[in-house]
Amino acid sequence: MRVEKHMQSPFLNSENTLEVLARLLCGNLKAETIPLSDWETVLHHADEHKVLMPIYEVYRAAFPEQANHPAYMQLAFSQRVYTLQLEWIVSEIIRVFAAHDLPVIWLKGVVLAHSLYDQPWLRYMRDLDFLVPYERRHQALQLLKDMGFIHTANGIGAEF
Repeated sequence: MRVEKHMQSPFLNSENTLEVLARLLCGNLKAETIPLSDWETVLHHADEHKVLMPIYEVYRAAFPEQANHPAYMQLAFSQRVYTLQLEWIVSEIIRVFAAHDLPVIWLKGVVLAHSLYDQPWLRYMRDLDFLVPYERRHQALQLLKDMGFIHTANGIGAEF
């Protein structure tokens, strides 16, 4: 999702973008200190850095009367649905691998979504990362194929 109108902000510039976003996410910068007129730019940069949803939640908490922008509300809904789809896929992989006594260790996004975020859908994810024992990797690949995943140039993929 891209914000249609991108303006320069006196508060946010190319040298402090990541710092501002990180401080907002950590709570070290109060959203109210950013002029309301600069928030469109903040949200644009948050989208570029894949932290739009958690930054938008900070914005919504600080400015509830301003926060019902239809495009962002649709994005939030879509992100929640996508996260639910990924969580269902995780549960299915766990179920199938467990039925074959195949251990799995989940990594990165799916783990972070449930350990660091109040709401898992706030964590941007586009794939699932996990490890299986090296000597059983071919079995894992076959199980994934049997589940309907397809092999792609970048690894294993699925259609939702």
